[in-house]
Amino acid sequence: MFIEWNYDTLVAREYERSGECNGCGDCCRTVFNMKMFGGEKTEHGGLAVDGKGIWTEIVSDSEDEDDREFIRFSITEEDRPCSALLPDGKCTQHGPRKQWCCRVFPTSPRDIDSLPNCSYEFTEIRNWVFEDGEGE
Repeated sequence: MFIEWNYDTLVAREYERSGECNGCGDCCRTVFNMKMFGGEKTEHGGLAVDGKGIWTEIVSDSEDEDDREFIRFSITEEDRPCSALLPDGKCTQHGPRKQWCCRVFPTSPRDIDSLPNCSYEFTEIRNWVFEDGEGE
């Protein structure tokens, strides 16, 4: 489960992701930046996630508040594939060695808008309006 916190519109959306990676490589050919905050840093909520933009909370089974992790992916304009991508489009890190950021991506339908071959699907579970500072 992922919760997308939009600090610009103050709307939160909870998503469930289904499907498996089909190895299309679309996300590997796209250079994206990632920012992440987790653990004790989330005690400041909006401050930790800088109070703007869209951040996704990765929901774990743990009830420990220190286990909350927030991540934001943003696609860059660079045309440079991932260094782990082979010429045939396969990943040298696919499977158990796959990096954490690659395992959690995509985190919302917004992430796959520009990835036409991606096989993941998202179902919106619920949405709500939150007050600035909620999600802390």
